[in-house]
Amino acid sequence: MKENAAKLARTVLLLVKRDFKSKYVGTVIGFYWSVLNPLVLLIIYTTIFSVILKIKIGAADTPIDFGFFLFCGMLPWLAIQNTLQFSATTFMENAKIINQIPLPLAAFPLSVTLSSLIYELIAVVVFTLALIIKGTLPGASVVYFPIVLLAQVVMMTGLSLFLASLNVFFRDVSQFVSAFMIVWFFATPIVYPLALLPPQLRLLASLNPLTHLVSAYRAIFLNTHPISLNGIVIFSIFSAIIFLAGLRLFQKTAADVVDEI
Repeated sequence: MKENAAKLARTVLLLVKRDFKSKYVGTVIGFYWSVLNPLVLLIIYTTIFSVILKIKIGAADTPIDFGFFLFCGMLPWLAIQNTLQFSATTFMENAKIINQIPLPLAAFPLSVTLSSLIYELIAVVVFTLALIIKGTLPGASVVYFPIVLLAQVVMMTGLSLFLASLNVFFRDVSQFVSAFMIVWFFATPIVYPLALLPPQLRLLASLNPLTHLVSAYRAIFLNTHPISLNGIVIFSIFSAIIFLAGLRLFQKTAADVVDEI
């Protein structure tokens, strides 16, 4: 049991290292692309939604305030988006390795989750430094961040195992994920505040688990509102259900994955 867990951990770390090398080795600025890419997205979204469409988060907010508001919501979203998109195709993209080398299958979707988490943590550090420069420090709610992040990782792991397994047997899954992520992005209050929605849609948005996740991030880093413990509990329950579903599907299909790819 311990040997299997150690082999799984080593394989995950090797795959994560390979992922970083494949993305940044040979590039001019290398690892700094992991910081630059989210900043470019931040500038684009801030320009569109704050400057052009003039969406407001408060009576006296500026494009800079909106940028921080937006970036805070993008932190968990980008990690989840990357996990879903890359995990859906991970078995197919690594088919040659899986068929040639006896590696733990779970290592492939788990490495996607870990890579996404590392990228997010880099962005969190950059975001926190920006907050310090701006003069806005996270409040006492920051103590909840490890709990929120753990629940997020549990959900990402479950989704990764689920989609990686399902896509082997239904190749349309990866295409569906791409389309679904667009809908899920705008159904989550990332580029707009929840208060902007009419009461009926606000109630509907509360059924979206990512609404509670994004709200928790903003309560922790921006002090926009008191953190909702109920929201954290709801999101944690959803994450546990997703994880168990993903683990169950992976366990049922793992024996057939090699034959199918």
